[in-house]
Amino acid sequence: MTWFPKYFEYTYGIDAPKHLKTLVEKSYVLVETAFNSLIHLNATMKKNILKSKVIIGLSKMKDTNLNQALHKNLTDYKIFKT
Repeated sequence: MTWFPKYFEYTYGIDAPKHLKTLVEKSYVLVETAFNSLIHLNATMKKNILKSKVIIGLSKMKDTNLNQALHKNLTDYKIFKT
């Protein structure tokens, strides 16, 4: 579920969920899962997510290992809520 600021509607009169649906239907945008969107994060951000879940041994991990650790230890929902 995507969250939109209320000012979209109240200030500009934009029905953001409706417009997002239209953009998705026309293939202008792709709504990603939390795991799929991890490619947009750098290693430091990924380490911070894992640190917040008290996962240790992160200092020497490379990006590939961080992705594996995220998949092993977290669900889409837990990443979304981080």
